[in-house]
Amino acid sequence: MKSCVVTANYACDPNKVWLYLTKPTLNGWRRDVSSYEESDDGLKAAEKNTDGSETQIVFTRKEKPRCLSCNFQKGKISGTFTALLLGGGDATSVECTLDVNGLGLFTKPEKLLNERLEMLRQTLGARGLPPQRVGERTSRQSEIFRVAARLAPSGPAGHRSPSDAARHLPRIGGVCLAEGGK
Repeated sequence: MKSCVVTANYACDPNKVWLYLTKPTLNGWRRDVSSYEESDDGLKAAEKNTDGSETQIVFTRKEKPRCLSCNFQKGKISGTFTALLLGGGDATSVECTLDVNGLGLFTKPEKLLNERLEMLRQTLGARGLPPQRVGERTSRQSEIFRVAARLAPSGPAGHRSPSDAARHLPRIGGVCLAEGGK
């Protein structure tokens, strides 16, 4: 069995993310699914894939819009998928867990899960951040520079020579931020 956990953030309400996760053919967001049929009670579903294969899904937990969990079978490949949706208003964080048994396309479940979450991000208006592994963080260079500038010691008052001024410019790892890395 192979397992992975991936987190993605979206700039929209959890109900909207939930709707797309439970309806793979909505607005054609899952390009690999040609049709989707769900049972009357909503606990069983079948995805017809564009490659001609079919995926059988049995939902084990559906708590709108917070949790979605299911077992799936696609030929000799089987597994479980769980999505936890956190947030509200205009921000949603989704933590997805995928456990897979079998061979074939699912030999790299993290890559597959990232591809699906990226499809969802593009459908939701590309306003979210790309999917991330749990524990991974995004950092913007400008934030690093801003923090370093605030922590820089202030020099003595009065006139300073250029070499004296250079000693008091913000630095990270010996690299002067104000002088463009010199």
